[in-house]
Amino acid sequence: FLPAFKMLLYLFICISDTAEYTVSGDLVATNVGIYTVTFTLTDPDNYEWADVTGAVKNIGYTITKATAAVEIPTLDGWTFGEVSSTPTAETTFGSVSYVYSTTIDGVYTSVKPTAAGTYFVKAVVADDESGNFDGAESEPVSFTIAKADAFITGLSESYSFTYKNEAYVITGIGRSHNESTLVYKVDGVEVDAIR
Repeated sequence: FLPAFKMLLYLFICISDTAEYTVSGDLVATNVGIYTVTFTLTDPDNYEWADVTGAVKNIGYTITKATAAVEIPTLDGWTFGEVSSTPTAETTFGSVSYVYSTTIDGVYTSVKPTAAGTYFVKAVVADDESGNFDGAESEPVSFTIAKADAFITGLSESYSFTYKNEAYVITGIGRSHNESTLVYKVDGVEVDAIR
């Protein structure tokens, strides 16, 4: 949709000179302020304004300060060590930046977290430097950087041996950080102990 002040701007841009009058004044205003468009009759001896005496008719309009509206951002979580996701949000005015915090009502900064954990992000639009609109801040939304799996390396070696005249192959399986028991495969079958 068009912001209110832009709708006024486009309305007056569409007005142009005719055989009966010329148009002048503030036709291309974009900033907050009070403006005037002037219509001047080209033949005041034969034409007149219905509500104004004389050849000149002034119409004033005001562009008032708007307030930006910004969406709650969307941000997918990721796993530590992976490429981080990028937040997205749209706004009616200005450009969107993002701030992060470790708690929903904590201090938010522009530093994007990298360590595993749960965090919160807000979309922020700054006040317009020209004073045309006030900035805005979205509600926070949470996202998670998951812990990465830590695998024990060097356990996937295979060892062949013979026991009671039967050949066996033992293969170690690396496990993640939250599994405390080493597991092996004997001839392709997973076991938790070799007996």
